[in-house]
Amino acid sequence: MAFNRQKTDELSTHRDRDATPFFAGRVDEIDQFDRALTELGSQPGEQAVFRIYQGAPGCGKTALLHHLRENRADGVVFVNVQERHLSSETALMERDRHVDIEEVPLGKRIVARAVRTLGSRFRVGETAEALSDVIADGAADRIVLYMDEAQSVGPSERPGLAALHRDGIGIPTVCLFTGLGHTANRFRQIEGLSRLAANAIVNMGAMTEQECAESTRKMVGTLGADGDREHAAQVVAKLSLGWPQHLKGAQTALCRELLRTDGDLGQIDYGRVRSESDRNRREYYNARLSASVLGVHRPFTARVVATVQRQQPVDPGDLIGLCEKRLASLQGAYPGLRSVTGKEFANALVERGVLSPRADERYEVAIPSMAEWLAGLIPSPPPA
Repeated sequence: MAFNRQKTDELSTHRDRDATPFFAGRVDEIDQFDRALTELGSQPGEQAVFRIYQGAPGCGKTALLHHLRENRADGVVFVNVQERHLSSETALMERDRHVDIEEVPLGKRIVARAVRTLGSRFRVGETAEALSDVIADGAADRIVLYMDEAQSVGPSERPGLAALHRDGIGIPTVCLFTGLGHTANRFRQIEGLSRLAANAIVNMGAMTEQECAESTRKMVGTLGADGDREHAAQVVAKLSLGWPQHLKGAQTALCRELLRTDGDLGQIDYGRVRSESDRNRREYYNARLSASVLGVHRPFTARVVATVQRQQPVDPGDLIGLCEKRLASLQGAYPGLRSVTGKEFANALVERGVLSPRADERYEVAIPSMAEWLAGLIPSPPPA
């Protein structure tokens, strides 16, 4: 197979965060979705089945959602509900009139009716009738209502979400949400959703090294790269540190080298691949802190995170107290942080995906390799 230079060039500049061209792994997460579809046939009253996929930024939540849409479309209609479509009923109906027919598989364009009648802000009063049309017309026998970045669900969506969870809409429906590691906690604060089923929450973390290697094998095979493909797959897998976002960065770096060597893996400078991968990782972590109070003075943020790792605060109140204490110790040293409260700083650590609550509710650094990067930002003490 000849080297596909055009495809390699496309991948070297690929910026689509929604799709993973060489998807691998996530067997347990996919199985949880398949179980949700199976549960639809056994639920009394055909109540909606909830699934919340949560995890740190870059762990592949959106890519998994895209993969499910592409590979679980048989007899299933996926309806995308975004915040801008929930601003008002008029906005949602505009969404209906401008649905691109290419957005849904041929034979499932009836999905527009479902979108139209979802109603403003998850009101579900007339949804069942229209979704019945979807099933009656043979487009699907199951519906998946999905929302990405669900940690941002606001008060106006809460009554409808509670109604979906409590009563369903009389039609087999999976409500699929993806968001940061505190998404389930946000949902539990909604009256009626405090007792989500144990299997409703799917925590996503790192991939295995074998899964990262499998993805890279698919890539170099598709590109027609010549040489030791297994070595390339193993090197990239190690550089990924098990994190999908970093895997993409390492694969991008490999693609750039393949362009330089015209597809010859034997001529790859893996030092350059490693250097670019490390730079991509640093840039990604810096971006997590930017445009927030966390980026005002990064060494201070790093010290706060190091304290969190040592003390392991057990709930939001403990985390806020820890941040307040650290901010008080500054004594005005950093003007940009003088008016910042402990609550604002703690919220930023969680909302920007730096910290995430574990199953036992203690906080930890959301991305393992980020802890090491942050530790490197703390200045060494002067010699005695």
